[in-house]
Amino acid sequence: MVRGAKAVETFPGCAAVDLVSDGYHVTDTLVVWHPSGTPANAAGPPLAKELVIYAPDPSDVRRLLEITPPSSDARAMPLPTVDYTGWVAFIDGLKQSSQSTKTVLTDLLRVASVTSSVAMPGIGAGTQLRGVLQFDCQVTPSTTDFSTYRAGTTAWSALPWPQGLYGSQIGVRQVRVAIELQLTLRQTVAGQVSPGNLVIPMLGSATLNSELNR
Repeated sequence: MVRGAKAVETFPGCAAVDLVSDGYHVTDTLVVWHPSGTPANAAGPPLAKELVIYAPDPSDVRRLLEITPPSSDARAMPLPTVDYTGWVAFIDGLKQSSQSTKTVLTDLLRVASVTSSVAMPGIGAGTQLRGVLQFDCQVTPSTTDFSTYRAGTTAWSALPWPQGLYGSQIGVRQVRVAIELQLTLRQTVAGQVSPGNLVIPMLGSATLNSELNR
């Protein structure tokens, strides 16, 4: 899904929801812009129905889901670089919605307990169970990097182009997604922490290259 994502200047094709809980980063949700055909907004933002979301099931964190919003949901997604709080709430709403299609990829996610002193979307205050899954999404040059070029404070040639791949009018942006999830040999009892001696780490990655125009 990442390799086939749609990327534009304002949204690089995918992004991980990054929530900070007592100093720790929780990045267990990946959002991919993957329209089935031509996107409604060629320059962005994506519509809800064009998104594919990967995350633990909010109702059973042992299950890793692929979530697709209903085809009738034509709401524009808030851009995380413009309204991060609104974007997090928007994605959390799609994850929680009974109208979204939720496909189970595995029900063997390791379950661990997490304690948070501050409630936020998907992470309530207190101790709760989480599926052990993280996405690390690195964008080069980032939207912030490119905005400094648009503002005239960074030269085109000074942007951090991956492997120096840029020309006089077009440069290559690269998105690298690192994936780590931990599986158990047998299904954990619902509502319980997984035994530590039954853990199998699974690692993966994906890369998306797209063009940025001067």
